[in-house]
Parts: sequence; C-alpha cells; structure tokens
Amino acid sequence: SEDSLVLVLSSEFLISSKFDIPVDRNISFLLFPKYSSISRLLISPEGTRTLTGELNSFKKGPFHLAKNTGTTIIPVGIIGAYKAKQKNDWRLTPGKLITRFGQPIKQKEFENLSVEEIRDLVFDRIQHLIKPEGSS
Repeated sequence: SEDSLVLVLSSEFLISSKFDIPVDRNISFLLFPKYSSISRLLISPEGTRTLTGELNSFKKGPFHLAKNTGTTIIPVGIIGAYKAKQKNDWRLTPGKLITRFGQPIKQKEFENLSVEEIRDLVFDRIQHLIKPEGSS
C-alpha cells in the first residue's frame, strides 16, 4: 500500500465497543503503540453522536492527524444510523442504513491547506454524500 495509514472519516456510525480505541480528551496528542499495525482508522470527526440527525461541526483532531501523517482521507457518509440508534436510547430500531464512500483525498490535495481548511473540505464532501437523493 502507498499509505501507512488511511483515515476513514464518517458522518455517524454504529460500532461495537470492543473495536473502540479510547481517547483521553485531556491529552494533546495520541499514541497508539498497542495498535501500531493499524492501517485503517475510522474516526467520527463530529466527536460524538448527533442529537438531531443533522451533521454536527467537526473537531480538529482527525485533521491534525491527517496533516501530520500525510495520510489519505476517505470521506464516508452514513444515512439512517440516527434513526436506528439514537444517542441516549439503548434500543435499536430496524431500518435502512445507507453508506456512501467519497473519493479518497490524497495528501497532495491538502498538503498546503490549514487544519481548518482540511476540516472544511472534508465536511463539505461528507455533507454532499448525505444529501437526500435529488437535492442539489
């Protein structure tokens, strides 16, 4: 593979806690020595589940990671996860989930952008992926 790490940035997701990597929000950097063989990392750039079903603003952490490692970013839009499992409800509701993968964003596309500009670029790409069919 051309990249040692690929960040998969998703709008919302359902994931088993056995696959979670805990993040201490009080530290300014992340080290994953236990996970050094990771080649793909799924990050929800919103930092938390949505309370409304709408895309929340993105945190800067994932974009610092992308810029500092020169990794490829794959935007992913997931539609329907909010209806299937709301944040403060333990019950799952049967429904349809739609996952849309955007074009990979290679380092060359964002190497001259600030962290905030990378964040905004990815936000726009994911927003486009989750737009209802037929809307412009």
